Amino acid sequence: MIHYHQVLSHSHAIRFSHIFSTLPFDIPIPAGNEPYYMLSNYASFLSSTREECCLKFYSWNYDSCAGITPATSNKFYPDWITNTFTCLNDGNMPKYMLVPENTDWYLSETKANCCDRFYSSAKERCMGNVPDEGAIASSEEVNEWYVKYDIMTCVQNSDDSAEAWDHLFDTKQACCHDRLWYAEESCLQT
Repeated sequence: MIHYHQVLSHSHAIRFSHIFSTLPFDIPIPAGNEPYYMLSNYASFLSSTREECCLKFYSWNYDSCAGITPATSNKFYPDWITNTFTCLNDGNMPKYMLVPENTDWYLSETKANCCDRFYSSAKERCMGNVPDEGAIASSEEVNEWYVKYDIMTCVQNSDDSAEAWDHLFDTKQACCHDRLWYAEESCLQT
């Protein structure tokens, strides 16, 4: 979606951001039909190029505004779509991760760095050392732990009793340390 309109004026085009417009984007609009608030403060709203307009008003989504397809990256990113607790480097990361201001946060040089940042409590699973839930047969034991605050300990999720909002850990130690840090010793003993 491009958020600018082109205004024909004095043989050159002036572009302005028109956030609330219902008109299709990139439609020439005759000079004088700009909204009054834009004309009264033209230095703030009018731009001479599409790129200038996109930089001024949509820097957070510049590539989309400017009609540019961002270059993909072979760096690792968190895969939140499939909910597999892993980091991928397939170049199919969401576009917001490729915005220059976001790349340092979302993209990592190594899988280990990505797993540390986004899946620290399930790092072994993220690194591929623990199979994901889809790969575990129902007859096999599941080695996932979650906190049960009513009994102040971490329990194994062997019967899938964890709720969707329960954070799962690879070990009881990790669960006690992260969720019951104030009673960690007691949690580990029960």
